[in-house]
Amino acid sequence: MMPFPQKSGRRGTSILEMVFVCAMIGILTLLIFATYRMGLSATNKSLSQNELLSELQVGLRTLGSNLRQGSADSVSLAPGGSAIAFLSSSDLAGNPQIGPEGQPLWQAYIIFYHDAAEQTLKKRRIELPPASPFRTYPGPIENVDFGSGVEPIAFYLNSGAPVSRMLESFLVEEDPAIDDNYLITLKGLRPRQGVNPESRSSLKASVLVRN
Repeated sequence: MMPFPQKSGRRGTSILEMVFVCAMIGILTLLIFATYRMGLSATNKSLSQNELLSELQVGLRTLGSNLRQGSADSVSLAPGGSAIAFLSSSDLAGNPQIGPEGQPLWQAYIIFYHDAAEQTLKKRRIELPPASPFRTYPGPIENVDFGSGVEPIAFYLNSGAPVSRMLESFLVEEDPAIDDNYLITLKGLRPRQGVNPESRSSLKASVLVRN
């Protein structure tokens, strides 16, 4: 007699088990992808915020260093505080010029202003005429005749070079508590670009004019 075949203890995988395993793999894949997306979004947000803060810091640092070395008697603000002008004793190479008695010899007006259309902080330099009495006796730019008569500060808010980008607003105010001290506020906006989310930030500082 032929012996009957022995039954194996193994059995095949059921369709239900296969469906369950596939579902688990799908869920794990979705969780991993969601975690990756969250991490990528946080990284992009951090990069956008850092880029915006860097732009604001450049603008605040540039304005602050120029204003500290300016003439307190020459400072003037545009209506609303969106621009500031003051005399600087530095020449085009950045070297301070000193008069025969050791006093600053003023060279040019420096103007910082907000270009709302381009969302940038701009800087313009306007040289004083060689024989101008303002070289030794400083005064606001509104009192200077550059050849076409005296003009308000708004007349000079053009042709500036960009200092920092993504500037939503710019405000300079006189400090009511301290003479010759100015309060500066820069607010920045980085629009959403591709995977980079919108970012907003602001910086504030006070600057005391030394001369």
